[in-house]
Amino acid sequence: MRVIKDKAIIIESSNIQRADKLIIFYTMNHGLVKGVAEAARRMKSKYGSCFEPLTSVEISYLQKEDRELVTIQEAVVISSVSQYGKKPEYYFFIFYSTELMKEFAVAGKNIRFYKLLEAIQAGIKRDVALSLLARWTEIQFLHEHGIIADWKNCAVCKKEIMNGNEVRFFSPEGVFKCNDCYQIKDIQVKQEAFLLMNKLLYVKIEQLETLAVNDRLLKRIGSILKVTIQHHVEKPLRFYEFYRQINNDNR
Repeated sequence: MRVIKDKAIIIESSNIQRADKLIIFYTMNHGLVKGVAEAARRMKSKYGSCFEPLTSVEISYLQKEDRELVTIQEAVVISSVSQYGKKPEYYFFIFYSTELMKEFAVAGKNIRFYKLLEAIQAGIKRDVALSLLARWTEIQFLHEHGIIADWKNCAVCKKEIMNGNEVRFFSPEGVFKCNDCYQIKDIQVKQEAFLLMNKLLYVKIEQLETLAVNDRLLKRIGSILKVTIQHHVEKPLRFYEFYRQINNDNR
């Protein structure tokens, strides 16, 4: 049994028995952690708004060797993005991004993944268009998880495919193929979408808002990336069904 103090970013909280909450959070030094915050649902809880999604906290928790869940003892807010949630799209983004965080969280300490979560916070605070931030987030999670790497060459024959005259196909595995190597399951990707996907792979969050994009292109890229996300997660994400229902979207 030991008490651990660390910085963390809240991913999700849910109500459990009595007045308690189950909290999923990603720590700077210990990776993904799940824990119980006792009495966190009470009106005058000492935790206040600590467990809102994408809130950075200083957290203390008790860890027992034979228990999967830790017991949260204290949490203090460092920074929050909840004050930026003035538009409905914000809640869609939070719902979606936190679901991706749970699926793609890297086990154990991983400072790069923690910094990626901080970058998503920064994107919200910088008022980056959430449709653009969502595409960047998807690509960065896939990259951090080792699913996508370099898109400059065909994944099969290694031919360079950055030339504007190339016909490119995107595979559910997360790689691009040339016109000679693609399979029937692969999706043809036009030049405009291909170039933006490459930019989103390498651009820093501070430069993201400088990209010239449009909603049509972002929606197309989202449809392409959805195939890869579903392929690797191997189950339908709750967000996709929720989004389809509220938009009467049958895609």
